Amino acid sequence: MCLCVIPLLQDSGKDDTGVVVFKMHESIREFGHKAIEAELGLVDDQEDENVTEHCRYVLIAECDTWPSKSLMHAQKICAINCFLCSKMELSDDSLSVPSCLRVLNLEKTSVQKLPHSICHLEQLGYLNLSGCSRIVDLPEYFGNLKNLLHINLSGCSELVNLPESFGMLKILRHINLSGCSGLATLGEPFVKLINLVHIDLSGCCALINLPEFFGKLVNLMHLNLSGCSGLVALPGSFGMLIKLVHISLSGCSGLKKLPESFGRLTSLVHINLSGCSSLSTLPKSIGYLRNLLHIDLSRCYGLSKLPKSFGKLQKLEHISLSGCSGLVTLPESFGGLTNLLHINLSHCSGLSKLPESFRNLKNLLYLDLSFWSCFEGIQIALGGLTILQHLNLSHPCCYRADHIHLEGLK
Repeated sequence: MCLCVIPLLQDSGKDDTGVVVFKMHESIREFGHKAIEAELGLVDDQEDENVTEHCRYVLIAECDTWPSKSLMHAQKICAINCFLCSKMELSDDSLSVPSCLRVLNLEKTSVQKLPHSICHLEQLGYLNLSGCSRIVDLPEYFGNLKNLLHINLSGCSELVNLPESFGMLKILRHINLSGCSGLATLGEPFVKLINLVHIDLSGCCALINLPEFFGKLVNLMHLNLSGCSGLVALPGSFGMLIKLVHISLSGCSGLKKLPESFGRLTSLVHINLSGCSSLSTLPKSIGYLRNLLHIDLSRCYGLSKLPKSFGKLQKLEHISLSGCSGLVTLPESFGGLTNLLHINLSHCSGLSKLPESFRNLKNLLYLDLSFWSCFEGIQIALGGLTILQHLNLSHPCCYRADHIHLEGLK
């Protein structure tokens, strides 16, 4: 028996930079094309019939209507991706495709209403409706998609509510509702989605509150509420989200306080509260966030002080208080944040001094005191920062080059 060995890659020499370049052997490339040719289908005309019964992956490109005729013989389709189909609309029978479909991407189409036939796709795991700005609601039996893991509804600005059956999506892990500016409530069934890991509600400016038992989403790790300017409070059950690692409340200008239960979120690593201009205080329990590394409080104009317990955030490395013009004092316990690497206190015009304990921040590398720095004792406060690498004292509020408070600064 004669055995012929064909190398997978062939050395093609070096390019202009001296990097060795390889190319795939022509026979191997041709074999690969033939192996997948039957499983891939391209539809760029709704009258095409080139999608075979063996086809598993279909790309629908630049079609104005759903190509039902083209998909008629495809009984093994796993994924359908619409590309540049901005004018596409769906009819009642458009999604009458085999129930083995796992991936459906209708991104940026003109879909106004999803046909009820979508509820028969019981194996669907990924659904992308991002940019479908004409969708007003979802089918009543949407919850029949019991294998759905990921749904993207970002940019569905006309969506006003979620159906009651939405709570039946028991294994859903990721949901993106960013930019759903018409969504005023999530509804009580939402808290039944106990396997959710990631929720993006950024830009949902009509959202006034979260369901009372939002804390039942005990597997949640990432929550983005940035730009939810209508949100005025978080529910008391919020502290039950013990796996939460990252939360962004940036731009929640209507938020007045955080619940005392916030301190139970001991897995939190990142908190973004920038632009929460109505926030006047932080809960005392915040000191229990023992794993917190980063907190952004920039432009929290209403914040007048930090609680004494703030100094217990032993792992904190980054803090921004930039633009907190209402801040009048920092607690003496601030010096207990011995792992701090980066502090931004720019535009903190209400602060009259830094606490004496500030000099204990011996690991500090970056300090921004720009548009401020006119206070007595600055040379004492900075005296212990022996490994500081970046110090910004530009634009002192008195605008005097001979500012006496900077005299004696080593």
